[in-house]
Amino acid sequence: MRAELDKIGVPTLLFLTDWFDYTLHDNDAAGAQFAGAACGLCTRPAWTVRTRNL
Repeated sequence: MRAELDKIGVPTLLFLTDWFDYTLHDNDAAGAQFAGAACGLCTRPAWTVRTRNL
């Protein structure tokens, strides 16, 4: 289902789903969208990533 959603341009929904999988189910594959230098969001040209010193 992920591939179909990505094809029709629903990246926000995909990242939201990944966030819940990462935080609620400790899904490392989903976490790769948010963590690391080559994270999924970091490599998407349409997204701007801002960080804070948390």
